[in-house]
Amino acid sequence: MIRSFDLLPGGLTTRIKESKDTGNLPSSPFMKGVRYALDNETGLRQFLKNPEIPLDTNALERGNKAIATGRKNWLFCTSEIGSEYVALFHSLLFSARLLGIDPYEYLIYVLQNIRNTPTENLNNLTPRIWKENRSP
Repeated sequence: MIRSFDLLPGGLTTRIKESKDTGNLPSSPFMKGVRYALDNETGLRQFLKNPEIPLDTNALERGNKAIATGRKNWLFCTSEIGSEYVALFHSLLFSARLLGIDPYEYLIYVLQNIRNTPTENLNNLTPRIWKENRSP
């Protein structure tokens, strides 16, 4: 069942659905675009509702590049738990970078305060909440 893209302006939804019946070849670039739009309706709705959702995943791809580059270096981690800590460390740093936080400043704060932070408040040391608490 095809639902309408009620968030799209100017009857574009109707035109997209009608274009399926125009006699274009199914393999034409236009029809591929129409199918893509209809198949990704949920994602398109979310993108249109929330302006903070990026149009592409370039930032995530750039963050993963560091992991791929260092893969040979981490191949010989001496223990499984060491590998898990490396992954945790990189996840925290990448999250901080995505939020516009200086990773050095963030790590200094976390390392200085983690020992005195009660277990139930450790979530306050995650990059997102740390940034919210430090905002003026």
